[in-house]
Amino acid sequence: RFRPANLPHKGPGLGGGGGGLEAPFVREDFPDTAYWNPTFITDEEGLAQVTVTLPDSLTTWNIQTRGLTVDTRVGQTETEVVTTKPLLVRPVTPRFLVAGDHIELAAIVHNNTSSTVDAAVTLEGNGFTLDTAGQTAQSVSVPANGRARVAWWGTADSAETADLTFSVSGGGMEDAAKPALGPIPIRKYLAPQTFVTAGVIPDGGSVREAISLPRSFDVDSGGFDLELAPSLAASLLTGLEAMPELSSTRYNETVVSYLLPNLELQRGLQLSGRADPEVGARLDKNIETCINALIRNQNDDGGWGWTAESPSDGYISAYILFGLGRARNGGILIPDSTLERAYVYLRENVLTEVFTPGWEAWQHDRLTFVMYALMQSGGYRPEDAPILETALGQLDQLSPWGKAFLALSLEISQPGDKRVSELLNDLSASAIRTASSAHWESQPAIRRDPATTLYTTAVVTYALAQRDPASPVFIESVRYLARHRDVRGLWGSNYESAWVILALTEAMKGFGELQADYTFYATLNNAPLASGAVSGTDIFTPVTASLPLEFLSTQKPNALTIHRENGLGRLYYRAALLINRPVEDVQPLDRGMSVERLYYAAGCELDCAPLTTLELASVPQVTVRLTLSLPEDAYYLMLEDYIPAGAEILDQNLKTSQQAEDATDVTPVYDDEDPFARGWGWWYFNTPQVRDDGILWTADYLPAGTYELTYILQPVQAGEFRVLPAHAWQAFFPEVQGTSAGMIFEIKP
Repeated sequence: RFRPANLPHKGPGLGGGGGGLEAPFVREDFPDTAYWNPTFITDEEGLAQVTVTLPDSLTTWNIQTRGLTVDTRVGQTETEVVTTKPLLVRPVTPRFLVAGDHIELAAIVHNNTSSTVDAAVTLEGNGFTLDTAGQTAQSVSVPANGRARVAWWGTADSAETADLTFSVSGGGMEDAAKPALGPIPIRKYLAPQTFVTAGVIPDGGSVREAISLPRSFDVDSGGFDLELAPSLAASLLTGLEAMPELSSTRYNETVVSYLLPNLELQRGLQLSGRADPEVGARLDKNIETCINALIRNQNDDGGWGWTAESPSDGYISAYILFGLGRARNGGILIPDSTLERAYVYLRENVLTEVFTPGWEAWQHDRLTFVMYALMQSGGYRPEDAPILETALGQLDQLSPWGKAFLALSLEISQPGDKRVSELLNDLSASAIRTASSAHWESQPAIRRDPATTLYTTAVVTYALAQRDPASPVFIESVRYLARHRDVRGLWGSNYESAWVILALTEAMKGFGELQADYTFYATLNNAPLASGAVSGTDIFTPVTASLPLEFLSTQKPNALTIHRENGLGRLYYRAALLINRPVEDVQPLDRGMSVERLYYAAGCELDCAPLTTLELASVPQVTVRLTLSLPEDAYYLMLEDYIPAGAEILDQNLKTSQQAEDATDVTPVYDDEDPFARGWGWWYFNTPQVRDDGILWTADYLPAGTYELTYILQPVQAGEFRVLPAHAWQAFFPEVQGTSAGMIFEIKP
C-alpha cells in the first residue's frame, strides 16, 4: 500500500528557505527485504492473510511463499508486487565523500505518465556546499514515460556526513528521497599524528609533562585529552570502551582479542563488588557474540585460522582455546565438543612434533603457550608432563613470555615446584629496567609468534601478578604498561590491549587495589584543568578533560602539572595530543615495508603512463596496481587501499561481475603465459574484502620480496577526488608499516 504523500519533510535546505508549500513525504527506508515470517499458519482450507507495510523503495517486490502440512505435503508459489509513483526522483550520489571533494551530484526524474511534465527539482541538506550558493532548485521538462537528469556541482564540507534530500514537484505530483544508504559519510583528507604520555603517581606529589605542538597542523581538528584514573579498574573500563565495536566476526584473532577484555572487565566488576546493570548487560552481549562466532568459525579439523576461511594455525588455535577456557572458568557454558575438537587439533599438530629434531626457537615458545591453553581449558593430561620437562630443558631457547607461560603451567601441573620460583627469579633478573619502570623484549626477528614488547611485558606481568606480586619488578612492569596507552586509550593493537588488560586485572588483585582515598588535580600552563576525589570503592570513574588545539601555545611547550595528595591508592594518568596534517604535506611512510599505488587505464600494457585524470566516456575502467615491498618475512599482514569517491570497485567474486570464459569459476588462476596479469604474489593473500570506500587484503605469511596486487575501478561520477593513502601493516606488529602517497584524481564528465 502507498503511504500519504503530504507528510512534512525534515531538515534544512542547502540554500535556505523555500516557498510556502508543504514538502512531500521523504522516502528514506530502503531495506533489501520488506517482510519475513517463518511461522505463518493457515486455516483448514489453506488460507491466511497478513498485512504488510511496504518500505519506501519504488521497485518490484518478489513474494515467495512455501507451505508445509502436518502430513509433510509441501508447496510453493511466487508473485510480484510493483510499487511506483507517477512522478519520482532517484538520487545519484557516491557511497562516501572525502572533505574537499569537488563532485557532481545528480538526480534522475522519472515521469510515468502519458504527458510531458514541467517539474522543479530541489536539492536540500547539509554537509555539502554548492558552487552557486542558493541555486538548490532547477527546472526540467520530463517527457511522457521518460526521464531527465538534473545535476549540481559542489564541494564536500568538513563534516561527519552529508545529509541530502532530493525532491521533485510538477503537474500536481511530487516525490522526495534520500540516498539509498542514508547520510553520506565524509572522510577527512588528513594524516593523523598522535603523541601520548602516561604514568603512575603512587604517593603524594606532582609530576610535570611538556606538551609541544608541531609547526604545521589543522587547527580545526584534533585536540588535547587528559585522563586521571584513580585505579587500574578505571583504566580497564576506559580501555574497553576505547576498543572499536566488533564490526565483523570473520577475523578470529580480532574476535578473541575482543572477548578477553570483556571477560576481564566482567571479572574486575565482580572482584570489586560493584553492580552496574548497564555495563553488565553490554558485557554479556559482547561475550555471547564473540563465543558464538568462535564456535561457528571452528574448522573441521578442530582448529582455527586467522580468518574464518583460513586453514588452522597452531598459535591462533591455542589463543582461542585459552579465551574459551577462561570464559568457561568464569561460569559461561562452552560446548564440550568445541573444546575436545580443539584439544585433538593441538595434540595432533603441535604436541606430536615436540621431539622432532631441528625445532626453532619460536616453536619452543609456542609449545609453552599451547600447554598453558590446554591447562586453562581443562585439556591437560598427566601424560603431558614429559612435554613440560622438554621445555624446561630448552630454557635458552625460550623468550621471556615463553618462560612465563612455562612457570604458570608448571605451577598448575606440579604445585609448589621450586623451579617455578627459579623461572620467575630469572625473569625478574632479565628485566630491562629504567629509573621508574621495567619491561621485557623478545627477539625482534621472530615474527611467527606475536612477541611485541607490550605483549611480552604483559605476559610476564600476568605471571608475576599471580605468583610474585610483592616483587619490585612487578610494580615497575605495571607502571610500564600503564604508561604505554595510545591516544585511543588502548595499547597498540587489539591483541596487545587484550593481554595488557588481562595482566592489569591480575595486577589489581595482586595490589589489593579495590580501595582508594585521596584528592587530585591537574593544571595546564598554571590554569586549572581537572580535579577530583576518590574514596571507598568508587574506583571505576576516571576524571577527564579535553581542550581544542587553539587553547594550546604554538610558540613554546605547554606545562601539564598533575598533583595528588597523600592517601590510599594510586593515580594513573594519560595525556594525548592528536594532530591532523594535510595528506599532501605528509611523505609516504616506510617502517619495515613500503607501498606504492598507481592507476592505469584497464587493459593497458605495463609501459603505459599512470593516470591522474580521465574522461568517463574514454576510460570505462581503471586498473589499480599496488606494489608492496618487504625487506623481511612478514606474518599476519594487512594491506588496505582507499578509492576515489567517484568510483566503485568491480568485485570479481560476484557472479554479476565479468569473468573469464567460465563465469561460474571465480578462483584466480595463474597463467604462465601472462604471469603479471593479476600482479605478482597474489596467491599468498586471502580473498580480499571489498568495502564501500576501499579494499582490504590479508595474508598469514609473506616471504621477503616484492608483491603486486591489482583490482579494477569503475568510474561512475564526475568530480575531483581526494584519495587517502594505501596502508600496509602487520596485525600483531602495527609499528611495522608503510603508506603510499595520497593523490588527487579527477574524473571528467
